[in-house]
Amino acid sequence: MRPLYRVRQGLGRLSVALCPKRLDRTPAQELLPTPLLRLFMAMPRGDQWHGLCVCRRLMAEGHGEPALLAAALLHDVGKAEGGLTLAHRTAIILINALAPHQDWLDRLGAAQPGSWRYPFHVQRHHAALGAARLREAGADPAIVSLVEAHEPRAAPLAPELEPLRRALIAADEAC
Repeated sequence: MRPLYRVRQGLGRLSVALCPKRLDRTPAQELLPTPLLRLFMAMPRGDQWHGLCVCRRLMAEGHGEPALLAAALLHDVGKAEGGLTLAHRTAIILINALAPHQDWLDRLGAAQPGSWRYPFHVQRHHAALGAARLREAGADPAIVSLVEAHEPRAAPLAPELEPLRRALIAADEAC
């Protein structure tokens, strides 16, 4: 990821942390059914801000597919309750910058909630963790598939979902 991208993302997260009233959740309230809205509201404000940014970018590009917009809002729901602090996020950025082609997060992470290593596991597997949470909440299978495959290295989806996946990835990378 580009440094300017990360600075912009960090400032956006900081602004909603300092001024929560700046976080306009209207799109989420209008687009998500109650069980999915509950998941959205359980996400940290910074992740909500990011999901809203991705959703608004897709809408500005002319996308109106309900599954895509819901996936935009919820693509990082797997990070909720994962213990990802600013220190973890900074370490993850540095690890990826220093060794972008190595899976250090796989080696560093541990699937043991409560462990200091758990947040690294959550970061690495948040797409699958989020998809599981969405399935449990009864989300549309298209939303689940898009969230599960929203990382660039994920396998392509069915032909009808692949253009939506690519749009989601591009908007995610732009926010």
